[in-house]
Amino acid sequence: MPDSLVAIALPVALLVALAGHATLCGAFINRLHGWGWRRHAVDALTFAAFLYFLAFPAWLAYAWLDGSLRAQASGAGPLALYGWACIAVAVVALATRLAWRLDPQRSVPAGRTTETLDLRAQLGPGVVRAGVPRTLASLPGNGLLQVAVEKNTLPCPRLPEPLDGLKIAMLSDLHMSGRLGVEYFRAVVDRVNAWSPDLVALCGDLVERPQCMPWIDSTIARLEATHGVYGILGNHDEKVDVAELRQRLATAGVRDVSSQTQTLMIDGAGLLIAGNEAPWFAGPGDVPAIDPETFRLALLHTPDQWPWAIAEQFDLALAGHTHGGQVCLPWMGAIACPSRHGTRYASGLFRRGPTTLYVGRGTGSLAPLRYFCPPEVTLLTLTCSG
Repeated sequence: MPDSLVAIALPVALLVALAGHATLCGAFINRLHGWGWRRHAVDALTFAAFLYFLAFPAWLAYAWLDGSLRAQASGAGPLALYGWACIAVAVVALATRLAWRLDPQRSVPAGRTTETLDLRAQLGPGVVRAGVPRTLASLPGNGLLQVAVEKNTLPCPRLPEPLDGLKIAMLSDLHMSGRLGVEYFRAVVDRVNAWSPDLVALCGDLVERPQCMPWIDSTIARLEATHGVYGILGNHDEKVDVAELRQRLATAGVRDVSSQTQTLMIDGAGLLIAGNEAPWFAGPGDVPAIDPETFRLALLHTPDQWPWAIAEQFDLALAGHTHGGQVCLPWMGAIACPSRHGTRYASGLFRRGPTTLYVGRGTGSLAPLRYFCPPEVTLLTLTCSG
């Protein structure tokens, strides 16, 4: 190959190889965080994966500095072989992303409206903890405090007529830790209450610092719903005393559906609500055999439990955990997502068999970064049509 072409092809090949290397590391970390392993083991393996992520560019830099990069890249040594493997990974990853955009499971609501709750303007930058969190929150384009208030209409073929128009407000991944002040969560609760929902669903990762436990009294305890507030826990709730958290939530009026189902009668129609906190807590209890006309709603912490909801013939499953990826690329979508399926179910609406799955982007945030992936508060209105 002429030197002029090599001068062009080599940098392009290296960039694609680096993209494939990053994809490989990201895929490992995504799936690592989808299993219910002990947190210390997950953290250690994540750190090891980060070091591995740095190793390849460091290897390239060293080869460039000693003048052997072109020879190594064009030979049959370890650098060239790994580089070609990473290029293959990048090509497969791109093809997979394209296939996911055509995924027949992916669906869209019958109707959707979105408005922005600008909590930066309403509460000021001081609602984010001083130091690194506030500095990151102030970066240009960071949508950390731009909460998307979404109203979605979902056709549910098996929805009993008396439940037509049932309104479910969904909150997940609040991550009360002190990175965002309690005022943030109070404002979110006010917005939910303004909807006058029939039900509120809490899909886990609610409180992750003991000092934030008292916040429940002025936030979650103030949620109002005609037929009640229902909730489960998530993996980050393990960071506090779980028994105390469950007790505080019960005192706040939240009905725990993690180990037992709740069956409501609304205008003569049955509605069964169950939860699934696996794999971090014990699996769900038995789902009772009920009238086939009863509508079934499942609260999941992670979309990885969707197969369980399908097997149990749930009509609608709500999930959090993924945060939508928090940082997304235009058109490409999420970069990172803690799921056994990678970024496939990062957010949105999916249908398989009898079960519709809605995955929210989370109401709070873990890291104080949100790019092309704002936090959300969601109202789902169920309809019999469609």
